[in-house]
Amino acid sequence: GAKRTQLIYQFLGESILLSACALILSLGLTERTLPHLNGFMGIQLSLSAGLLPLLVVLAIGVGLLSGSYPALFLSSFKPTAVLTKAPVSKGRHALVRKGLVVVQFAISMILIAATIIVSEQTEYMRKSDLGFNSETLVEMRGLWGVKAQSEAMKSQSLQHAGVHQVTMMHRPVGNETNTDTRFVSAQGLQSPIRVHFALTDHDFIKTYQIPLQSGRNFAPQDYAAFESWDFRNARTVLINETAAKQLNVQVGDHIEFTGASREVIGIFQDFHNQSLHKAIRPLMLLHSRNDLQVFMTLRVNTKNLPDVMAHLEAVWKKFHPDRPSQFVFVNDSFDQQYQAEIKQRQLYAVCSGLAIAIACLGLIGLIAYTAEVRTKEIGIRKVLGATEGSIVNLLTKEFIILVALASLLAWPIAYYTM
Repeated sequence: GAKRTQLIYQFLGESILLSACALILSLGLTERTLPHLNGFMGIQLSLSAGLLPLLVVLAIGVGLLSGSYPALFLSSFKPTAVLTKAPVSKGRHALVRKGLVVVQFAISMILIAATIIVSEQTEYMRKSDLGFNSETLVEMRGLWGVKAQSEAMKSQSLQHAGVHQVTMMHRPVGNETNTDTRFVSAQGLQSPIRVHFALTDHDFIKTYQIPLQSGRNFAPQDYAAFESWDFRNARTVLINETAAKQLNVQVGDHIEFTGASREVIGIFQDFHNQSLHKAIRPLMLLHSRNDLQVFMTLRVNTKNLPDVMAHLEAVWKKFHPDRPSQFVFVNDSFDQQYQAEIKQRQLYAVCSGLAIAIACLGLIGLIAYTAEVRTKEIGIRKVLGATEGSIVNLLTKEFIILVALASLLAWPIAYYTM
């Protein structure tokens, strides 16, 4: 004697109850996992009591949405038809079910594709050729206030056989700021362009193993006795390929900045001194004395790295006994620029894993339901000699087709969005 509205209330009530239980479980899981997420992402998120009414409304909405289909569909059956006819899965309701499977798996595949692309792109940036040999390069930082001892530190560092090359500079590669630029003009150039510069010694090109495209490296006669940031004494410069193209100059040509003419004695290969998110900038090198430099980069032999680092530590303590040593591997320094991408990649992987798990749970449930509905059919087929393989093929081929359709839908969407 139950009316249809009573059946609808029953289905919706069960669905809302399940959704409420899921909400309680999710709140507990969120409370336990938030500290780990905050530590991993470097953020501060917390559950607020003010969110509870919104979450309750969300749980009710999910319950109503997920329970509406069985409530409206199953309650519409006529008892006589249900009791006298075998259940069928054909028709528009089967199409709705199949459509939901396709959409669910398409979403999962989009996330999988996004995860793979983000992972490959991150690895590409981390392992791409930077234009210089970043292996076995160590930066010694923190020489502010003791510039006059830089040359002596360089000399003593080279006394160890495991230290092959040492160069001094006023900033680490890639750490140039907007103050480290000058407007540079050249003959035939309509308007000056902004070029970054770095104060280095003559060992910079050799230490970083940057190929010279043309011209020569700095020599002792190119040394400029700078007074602080006064560049008027610099008569020669090295520039990268980007600067040469934008200035339209070659080796032997002159460029002008800070009111003086400078000769371009060499053009070196472009190299990435920042993350690959940023384009290579016009760069010029100026040869200055080492007592103005506050950063040292060393190319070392990693076969006996502990002994090399112990030597460098001793050199540091000799000149700066009251300061903690600051050694940074260039590879590690560049890796730090991609921490956001590395974390994003891991977060995508977790989200994709959850999406795949949910999709597979839904698919397993659907296959189990189909198998139960077709129990008699399966029994008859087995009596007539059907093998287990043919039964599995019977139950799964429909869903394989649905997954294939989901792939065809997901791939172009993933390609476009990524």
